[in-house]
Amino acid sequence: MGRPAVIEPARRILDIAMGKLKWATSHFETVNKMLEEAAEERRYAFHFLSPQDYDIFFQHLHAGTLDQFTSTLQASLKAA
Repeated sequence: MGRPAVIEPARRILDIAMGKLKWATSHFETVNKMLEEAAEERRYAFHFLSPQDYDIFFQHLHAGTLDQFTSTLQASLKAA
């Protein structure tokens, strides 16, 4: 038998982050579907941020344009 494959730490961190993004996105889609079925107007949005995104995130929050915002972290995970 050969040795088990060793996943380099950076790849492992990337895999974990991608899993978190996938789970959180799915979770909020489910929550929003439940709210819609209950005729609630409220909806939730998930934004996966890193410190470099904080300023631009809050600019979009204050401007009411979060629907147009995608963090650099989230964009890079989706592209991976």
